[in-house]
Amino acid sequence: MLAFSRKTDYALVAMAELAIEPGCCRSATSLAEATDAPGPLLKNILKSLAQAGLLQAERGPLGGYRLGRGPDELSVLDVVEAVEGPVALARCCGEGESPERDGCVHSPRCRVQHAMRLMHQGMVDVLRRTTVADLAFSASDEAVTLSVRRDSAQATIKGKQA
Repeated sequence: MLAFSRKTDYALVAMAELAIEPGCCRSATSLAEATDAPGPLLKNILKSLAQAGLLQAERGPLGGYRLGRGPDELSVLDVVEAVEGPVALARCCGEGESPERDGCVHSPRCRVQHAMRLMHQGMVDVLRRTTVADLAFSASDEAVTLSVRRDSAQATIKGKQA
């Protein structure tokens, strides 16, 4: 099954929580409580997000984390890559990969490689265009509509085309 990891899921939920009040500094403990994420795991995730520049970390008794940029400037792709590394639907689809370098023994005769690359690009485009603000401010009962066509992928969130 293709799914975000638990770490990525917690990262996205925490980023959406911070986006509600973007200038506000929140402790890892308060974020863990608000999102039902395990505290120690969330602390490690928040450190990764801060190291990637997506969050600002402030030390001290009133310290914590705040968004490093506006929630509309932070993409889901930014968050996923900060937590998991580069996104790749298949080995031949990663950033800068080519059939000669991906290490797949099927590359020279692969019938699905072109389609896989198109699907990968569509997925990456949707992740790039969907922002943390979209996650934070879409109503829980509204669905994110994803349509994938042969030449492009689109996501619609709250009537906004991502």
